[in-house]
Amino acid sequence: MSTLNIPFLLDTDTYKLGHPRMYPEGAKELRAYFTCRGPLFDDDQRIVVYGLRYAFDTILSRRITQQDIDEADKWLQQHGVANTIMEWPKDLWQIVVDKYDGYIPLQVKALREGSVIYPQVPVFEIVAREIDGDQFQYLVTYLETALMRIWSPMVTATKSAMVRAYLQKKFDNSVEDDAMFLLDSRLHDFGSRGVSSQETAMVTGCAHLTSFDGTDTMIAGWLATRYNDGKHIGTSVLATEHSVMTSWDQEIDAVKRAVEITPSGGICSVVADSYSYNNFLTQHLPIVAPLAQAKGILFVVRPDSGDPVQCVIDGLYACERAFGADVNAKGFKVIRGGAVIQGDGINVKKLFEIADAVEAAGFSAQCVAYGMGGGLLQKQDRDTLKVAIKLCAIDLGNGLEGRMKKPSDDISKTSLPGPFIVNNVSGRPQVYPAYGNVWEDTRFENNKLEIIWDCGPTDYIWETIDQIRKRIQREWANSVSQNNEVLSHQMELRLQQTAAAIRDKYPVGG
Repeated sequence: MSTLNIPFLLDTDTYKLGHPRMYPEGAKELRAYFTCRGPLFDDDQRIVVYGLRYAFDTILSRRITQQDIDEADKWLQQHGVANTIMEWPKDLWQIVVDKYDGYIPLQVKALREGSVIYPQVPVFEIVAREIDGDQFQYLVTYLETALMRIWSPMVTATKSAMVRAYLQKKFDNSVEDDAMFLLDSRLHDFGSRGVSSQETAMVTGCAHLTSFDGTDTMIAGWLATRYNDGKHIGTSVLATEHSVMTSWDQEIDAVKRAVEITPSGGICSVVADSYSYNNFLTQHLPIVAPLAQAKGILFVVRPDSGDPVQCVIDGLYACERAFGADVNAKGFKVIRGGAVIQGDGINVKKLFEIADAVEAAGFSAQCVAYGMGGGLLQKQDRDTLKVAIKLCAIDLGNGLEGRMKKPSDDISKTSLPGPFIVNNVSGRPQVYPAYGNVWEDTRFENNKLEIIWDCGPTDYIWETIDQIRKRIQREWANSVSQNNEVLSHQMELRLQQTAAAIRDKYPVGG
């Protein structure tokens, strides 16, 4: 079944169906927000915002139809225990179709794609209000399940940004200016086959392309190109796989064939561990090196088993012997037409370890590329960044009042009381409460939470992938690995006041 045929109104958790009847009666407005409660790594807590545009295209801007209502209602007739009818806010969705042309009557404010933030910073806020007597405020988190899934592209965008920043330093140390362009291709997406669905491959693979251009996940490149006003995103090379290598009686013949079909001036990557990596380096490489050099080919050795660090270093020394090397102006060796790509056992920390070893061995960072598969797109979950959507404010007729979660048994799950504003202070995001005299502060003229949906399309303009790349690189370079001032003094005070009120109502041990 195509994903386009999945019933839209059923793409939520069952317990969401009863929530509109559980909220306090008389509420005029409810607000909830999405945030990351933890970092990818403790020693670098920066996080990249990405995935909102796809969520907008497939969730927020989806127009509800009568078929959506009828299909959901039919299935829910037997979803309850013992085949009882599961009640759901069918009446509200019917009003959406009949009076609002199918447009979801919520307001969503969000940070820009590519923003570099820290844990606790709100990424987007959902505002649900009563409109002309229609109780849409009770749909505040109906879309939570679907919208929450941006955690995956956010994790991958963060990984790729971290890798790029680390390799940028290695390039600055060891690569001459005329070869700096190679940085764009140093991390290659190998992850399409290792993810749970084609949508994951496409959306999360697109997140990788906000920092690099190398990918074998073509549908990710297609989406990135679409989000780049048609300007192409995504590059790759001619490469063998083990089935190619083992189909020949002699492995060297497979290598020669790969070189033969590679266009002059092109790149050919050959997997080297089908039988013996050491034999490939010592026996085959000296034979193929002059053939590749004669065609002006960059011949890339791909070890695919063994210790990742040692395999890369062994490959570089073997390439140096077979191809020769020059010492560049920065004092590092550059192989003449040879390189290594490590695509097995790679994650962010292992890549850093390899890059350090390459530099220590005296080779330029341009001599090594990295392929990351499951470690880039799949080895992550919602708890990687500890993402959550939580209620932050409610209007019961006397104006917005902050609401927060503050479990006494796990302080890490504390949420922020709203309403709030996100602004940049000294180039870094900071959260302020939106009440009282803070409105008079000039820092609040540019709230970073912008309206992207307001009960229908707005004039919001999504940035291209090229623009997002520049934003990530700019904000990452201007940020620090840890920011202990995410919450403004005013927000800290608001948090303490709200927490104190909660303690008065629910004393620990009471």
